Amino acid sequence: MSLFDRLDVEVTQAAERQATTPDDIRERLCRALSDAALEYFGRGHVFEARFENDQLRLAQIVRAKAYPSAPGEVATAYLKSNDLDVQHDDELMLEIPFTDGNQAAAQDRGWRWLSGLVTERSGFRGRAAEVVRSVLGIDSPRNPKVDAVRQAVLLAVLPAGVDPKRMRVVEGPHGGLQLRRSYTVGQNVSRDELLVLLERRDLLDGASFELFEDLVSTERLLVGIMDPDTRVIARAANACEVSEADLIAELKSVGLDLAQRKLEGRPWTQLDHAMKDTWSELKIVDQVRAEYGEVSLAHAKLIEPSLELGQTLKLPGVVERNACPDLVALFADEDTVRYIDTRPAPNFEAQRPSVATQPTPPALRDFELGPLRRLYPEDYGVLYADVAGTAALELWRKLDAAASTTGLRPVLLGGDARELREGMGAWSQDPHDGLQAGSHPNDSPEAVLGAVDQVDVKALLAPGGNPSYPNVMPERGEWPKEPAGDQVGALREPLSDATWRKVRIALVPTDAAWKTIAYLPMLLQAGEATPSLAQACAVSRVWEQQFGAKVISVRPATIEWWLDRQPSRSAALEVAWAHFTFTPEGGSDVLEVRANELVSPVWYAWWD
Repeated sequence: MSLFDRLDVEVTQAAERQATTPDDIRERLCRALSDAALEYFGRGHVFEARFENDQLRLAQIVRAKAYPSAPGEVATAYLKSNDLDVQHDDELMLEIPFTDGNQAAAQDRGWRWLSGLVTERSGFRGRAAEVVRSVLGIDSPRNPKVDAVRQAVLLAVLPAGVDPKRMRVVEGPHGGLQLRRSYTVGQNVSRDELLVLLERRDLLDGASFELFEDLVSTERLLVGIMDPDTRVIARAANACEVSEADLIAELKSVGLDLAQRKLEGRPWTQLDHAMKDTWSELKIVDQVRAEYGEVSLAHAKLIEPSLELGQTLKLPGVVERNACPDLVALFADEDTVRYIDTRPAPNFEAQRPSVATQPTPPALRDFELGPLRRLYPEDYGVLYADVAGTAALELWRKLDAAASTTGLRPVLLGGDARELREGMGAWSQDPHDGLQAGSHPNDSPEAVLGAVDQVDVKALLAPGGNPSYPNVMPERGEWPKEPAGDQVGALREPLSDATWRKVRIALVPTDAAWKTIAYLPMLLQAGEATPSLAQACAVSRVWEQQFGAKVISVRPATIEWWLDRQPSRSAALEVAWAHFTFTPEGGSDVLEVRANELVSPVWYAWWD
C-alpha cells in the first residue's frame, strides 16, 4: 500500500505527533502540494489541492475570460470554438491524476490542448510524496544494503564513459529492467534540443527528465558484475558505505549468488525460463564481430570458467521479473522522474548535432524560411525549415523555381511529429523489412544514386513487372465525370484534412528533383512493398523527363510529384498502366479512374 493509499491514517498520526488537528494537517498538505505543482509545472498555471474522501487531489484551474491577462485565464471564444459550453468568468477544474498512470494518459488525450501539461509519466508523484512526507514529518525509508545492490546493478550495466549519476535502473512496463539516462533543461540539454527532438514545450529550466537507454541484458549484468577490472562490488559498497561482504550477501538474498554463479538457485548456464522467446544463444568467439549472437571467450569465462571457444552460451535475453522477481522488485518504478518515451537516449544523443541553427546561405535570405537546421547528424548537406502550413506550397514553388541558383531542391516532408523525428535518424536505421526496399544500396545518397542506372525501369513498370505485386492488374471502366483533386497530401492532417499548422521543407543539395529521393530514406520507414530508393529515383527520373513531374513531397511509404503541365487524357491513360504497376495501392484499381487522377497537377504514390 502506497503512502497516498493510507493518507487518512498518516494524517491522524501526524496530528497526534504534532499536537494539532487533522484539519490543520490537511490544510498544510493542500497548500504545500499546490505550491509544489507551481514550482514543478510552471507559474503560468493555477493549481488547487483539496481532500476528497480522504484522498489528496490536485486540479488545474482554468478561467474563461473575454480578454485573458493573467495565468490560468483562457479566451472564452477559444473554449467555445472547441465545443465547450462556457460563459465569461466560468471556472474549469482539470484533474491532475498524479498517482494513476492510466488516468493521466486519459487526461492528456482529452485535455492536453487546454491544460498545456503532460501529466502521464510526469514524475510529479515522486515530488508529491516528498512534500507529503515533509508535512507529515515522515522520513523517507532508506536501506544502505539495498541501495548498494541497486548501485552494483547500475555499475555493472553502465555504458562506457557515461556518468553513473545520470543513469538509473528501473523496472519497465513489461517487467524487465531498463537503463535510463537523465537530463536537466538548461544544464545538459538545451531548450532547442528539447523542442526540436522531443517536441516538449512544457518543461521549465531546471526540470529533469529521463530517456530510455537500453534494456538490461542478463549477459551484460553477469559479465559486468564479475569483471575484476570494473570493480563493481568494491565501488558500490564504498558509495553506499557498506562492506563488500554485506553487499555480496544482500545480492544473494535477492537471488544473485556471485560465489556459486547462480540466479534464483540455478547455475547461470542452466537457467530455466518460462518465456522462451527471450532467450539469447551466444556463440563463444575469440573476438566479437556481430552485434548479436556472439560473446567473447573472456566474457564467457566470467560467467562460467569451464566454457571454451565454439560452444554456445544460452541465457535469458533480459533481466525480468519472471526470472528473478526479488532482484527486479528492488527497481519497481513509481514514476518518480519525468519519463519521455518518444525517443530513446542513444538516438537522441546521435541527433543532437543536427539541432544547432545553420547559417542561412545568401541565396536563401529572401525566402523568409526562419531557422535552418541540418536534417541529419550525418549531414549530407540537407537542411530543413519548419514553415507555416498555409504558406508551404507557394514557398515550395518559389524555391523550386530558384533551385538552379540556390543549388538546393525543395521537398515537403509529410507525416506527424513522430514520423518527422524518426526521419531525422533514418540513415542510422535499417530499412523497413519490405519486399523491395533492400534490393539496392541504401547506405548514403551517393550509393543510392550510383545504383539508379542498374534499375530496369521499363521492366519494372511493365504490367506485372513490380516484384511486390507480380499478379496484380487494373480493371477497366468508364472515364469519371468529375476531375480529380489537386491537393498536396503532405500539407494535410490525414484525419481532419485540415492544413498542418507547421510543415517541414527539406532543402536538398542536388541538381534535379528526381535525385532528392536519394537523400530521403524516411520513404523506407513504412510499407512492406515500398520500392528501394534507387527504384524510386529511377522512375521519378523517367516521369520528370516525360511529364515534368517533380518530386514535391516524401513521407514514409509515400511520394508526391508536382506537374506544371498536366498530360492529356490519352497520355494519362498510357502512363496509368505504369503508375498502377509501380504503386497499385496508390490510386484507383480502375485504369480510367487512375488516368483521371493523373490529369492533375499532383501525382501520388503509396505502398502498403
